Amino acid sequence: MPNTAPKEVTNETIESPYRISWIRLGKIVIPLLLLVLTSALWFDYLYIPSKLKDQGQNIAIPDTSVSTTSANKNTPVELTTLLSNANRYSDKFICTTAFYHQASEIIVLMESFDEQKKELGKADIWVVNETGKNIVTTQKNTSSVRKIEVCGKFETGQKYGHLRAYKHQITLTSFTEKGETILIKE
Repeated sequence: MPNTAPKEVTNETIESPYRISWIRLGKIVIPLLLLVLTSALWFDYLYIPSKLKDQGQNIAIPDTSVSTTSANKNTPVELTTLLSNANRYSDKFICTTAFYHQASEIIVLMESFDEQKKELGKADIWVVNETGKNIVTTQKNTSSVRKIEVCGKFETGQKYGHLRAYKHQITLTSFTEKGETILIKE
């Protein structure tokens, strides 16, 4: 009679030689990690301060004071000279005296203004007022003109202002009023 007893089944797990043992890995990684952290702390808190003491310094922050050379000061320029040599003064801080004209969509500097006829001169410089102060106050349907001395960064080489209609721009850092505001009906 044949053997009818069921065969004993064994499940044998074959382990791969490439299987990662996290315990073995931890025994290697943790000491290396501690060594790196200890070295970083030593370098940051002990080595660098000792080198600074050797140089007679006790801070690691570089000096960031602002230079007060003549390059940072506003250069006084006649408006006609400024406009005839615009590229020479581009991206420089300048001061000039001009007529400031402000209307509904216009904020410009002009070379001239006829006070008797109330005729506006040619406007070439768009004004960006970063002083936080009003130069003139306008009423509805009027424009205003005032002679002022302005100081700020002059720019040229692009189109500036409303509808990009102006060749130059000045970003005001300060201004001084040289005359009264004149209102002009539009």
